Amino acid sequence: MSTSSATERDVAGPDTSPPTAEPDGGAPPVPGPPRRFRFRLGVAGWAVDRWFLLIAIPIGVFFVLAIPPTQGIDESAHFIRAWLVSGGDVVARTEIDGNTGVRHAGGDIDACVIDYVSKFQIRAAEPDDFEPSDYWFDTPPCSPQERGWVIADAASNYTPLSYAPQVVVLSATRAVGLPVPVSFFGGRLAGLAAFIAVVWWAIRLAPGGKSVLMVVALLPTTLMSAATYNADGVADALAILAVALTASIALSSELNRRHLALLAGALVVLGMIKQPYLVFALLPFLIPNHLFGRTSVAVVAKLAIGALVGVASLAWLAVGTPEVEPEVFRAGVDHGAQLKFILQHPFDFLATVVRTIAAAGPQSYTLRGIVGSFGMGRYVGRANDVVAPIISVVFATALLAVAFGRDAGERLEGQSPARRLVASVGPLVVTIAGVLAVYGSMYLIWAPVGADYVTDVQGRYFIPVLAVPVLSLVLRRRPVLPRPSEVWLAGGSTLLLLFAIGKSFLVFY
Repeated sequence: MSTSSATERDVAGPDTSPPTAEPDGGAPPVPGPPRRFRFRLGVAGWAVDRWFLLIAIPIGVFFVLAIPPTQGIDESAHFIRAWLVSGGDVVARTEIDGNTGVRHAGGDIDACVIDYVSKFQIRAAEPDDFEPSDYWFDTPPCSPQERGWVIADAASNYTPLSYAPQVVVLSATRAVGLPVPVSFFGGRLAGLAAFIAVVWWAIRLAPGGKSVLMVVALLPTTLMSAATYNADGVADALAILAVALTASIALSSELNRRHLALLAGALVVLGMIKQPYLVFALLPFLIPNHLFGRTSVAVVAKLAIGALVGVASLAWLAVGTPEVEPEVFRAGVDHGAQLKFILQHPFDFLATVVRTIAAAGPQSYTLRGIVGSFGMGRYVGRANDVVAPIISVVFATALLAVAFGRDAGERLEGQSPARRLVASVGPLVVTIAGVLAVYGSMYLIWAPVGADYVTDVQGRYFIPVLAVPVLSLVLRRRPVLPRPSEVWLAGGSTLLLLFAIGKSFLVFY
C-alpha cells in the first residue's frame, strides 16, 4: 500500500497548492518575493512536424494560386502530360509531323486546354503583367468535338506516377465537365496536398534529423515545385520519406517489415521518375544486418530491393520512352557514344564534373537553383533572373548548418566499428553517387561526346539528394527532444519563402 501511494505521488508531481493558515489559527507563512513576469512564446515547444504544417500549408496554397498557369518550371509540358495521362495515354504516342517529317511524341487533347496553356505562354513573352482574374475567367469553352494533336516531347517519357495526385483530380473534374481552370488548379492543390502529407508523415516517422528534413522541404524550390505541375514534387517527397524510413528501420529493435516494404515501394517510384535516383537503392544497405536475423538473409533482401528498383526503372525507360527523332531534343548528341566515352574514360568524366562545379557560368542555375527557382523566364524587359541570389544561398546554407547542429544528440554507444563506419560514411557515399548520377545523366542527354562541361544542370535535381547526408547524423546519435530553437529554424525557412513570394511578384506581377 505504501509503495502504491508513493508511486501515485511521484506521478502527480510535487504539491504546488498555495500555502494556507495553520489549523490552530496561527499566522500564515510569510509570502515570498513577487514572481517576475516572463514572456513565453506558446509555440516554443512545438514539434517540427507542426511547424512544417504551419508554414507549408498557407504558403504552399499561396504558390498554387499566385503562380500563373504554366509558369512553374517546365509546367506547360508537365501539365499537358498529366492531362493526357488522365485521358488514358499512359505511354505517350508518337506521330510524324507532316510539315517537317520529324516524329514527335504527343496525343489528342481538347482544344480549350491548348488555348488555356498558350494564352499564358504568350503573356509570359510580353511585357504586360499577369492578371489573376484571367486564370479563372475569360477562358475558352470546352467541346468534346474540338480535339487536336498536340506535341508533348519535353515530358513524354515521365511515368504517370510522377503526376499521380494531379491525375486523380484531373480525371474526376473532366468526368463531370468542370471548366479547365478548376481542373488546372485542382490538380495543383492535389499535388501540394500529397507532398505535404508525405513529408509531414516522414518528419513524424524519422527518429532524428527532423529539423534538417523540414528545412529541405521548405526551401522555395522544393515547395514551389510541389505547388505546380512537374515530376519533382513527388520525387522530393518520396526521397524525404525514404530517408525517414531508412532511419526508422535502422534504429528499431526489430525489423519492421511494413516499413521495409514501403521503403522498397518509394525507391521503385523514385527510380522510375528519374533514373539518376536509382542511387537511392543503396539506402537499404544502411540498415543493420542483424535485424534480418542472418547476414545472408540481409544481403539477399537488400540485393532484391536493389534489383527490383533497377528493373522497374529500366523497364519504364524502355517501355515508356517514345521513339522520337534526335532533333527533337538536341541535334548532334549521340547518347550511345557519350555513354561509351564515360565508361571508357571515367576519370575524364570526373574531371569534367569537377570543372563544371568549379565554373561560375554552368552553375548559375545549379547552386542558386537549389535554394530558389522561381518559374520560367519572362519578357527580356522584366525581372528575368528567376533563381535565388547568392546571399539567399548563404542564408540557406547557414540554416541547414544550424538544423544539423540542432539535430545532433549524444553519440550512440555500443555500435561496432563496422557499424559506425557504415553509418558515418554510407550516407555520404550515397550523396556523392547521387550528385555524379545527376551530372552523368545530363552529360549523357545534352552534351556532345567528350564535352568540357556538363550543361543544363538545374538545382532542383539535387533536392532529393540533399536530404540524404542527415542519415550520417541520425544513425550515429540519439534523437533530441523539441527545443525553442525550432522557432528560429521555422522563422528562417519562412523568411526564405517570403523572399520567394516577393521575387515571384517581381517576375509575374
